[in-house]
This record gives sequence, C-alpha cells and structure tokens, in this order.
Amino acid sequence: MIGATVQTGGAVQLDGATVDEVVAGSPAEDAGLEDGDVITHVNGQRVTDGIALIVAIRTHQPQETIELTVERGGEDTMQVRVRLDGKVG
Repeated sequence: MIGATVQTGGAVQLDGATVDEVVAGSPAEDAGLEDGDVITHVNGQRVTDGIALIVAIRTHQPQETIELTVERGGEDTMQVRVRLDGKVG
C-alpha cells in the first residue's frame, strides 16, 4: 500500500486515479503526494482509474519502490518514487 485513498466509484474516469486523501506518515506523504493529485502511470504503465491503480500496486511487493506519474492542478506532471508499505489497507 502507499497510504492514500483514491476514487474507485461513481462516474467513469479514464484519465487516472484521483487521490482523495493522503494518510499522515505514509509512503504517499513521504513521496509528496497531495489530495487531488491524479496518478496516471505506475512504472510507466497507464492506469485509468482508482481500481486500475490498486491492481497495479498489488502486483508489487512490500518495501519495493515504484515510480508514479502524477498530474497536479491539471497542468503539472511529475514523477515520484514511493516505497510500498506492507501493512494491510
């Protein structure tokens, strides 16, 4: 897990996974993710929504570092590295 909740229901979203909340002290916070960020890729592989992001993350092992492509404010795109936590959630 990365320590962030993402939108997984509602309207069909094909442009990435929108971060609803970043948990304090989590790998997501350590990587600089913020509420409202949109994660579009995991290790270069496109994710279209929150479910696709969860599936992509779960293919990796705890303590592994992954690279996320993140859009912030609809304009800025950046790469962040996140070291996965082994906790359930």
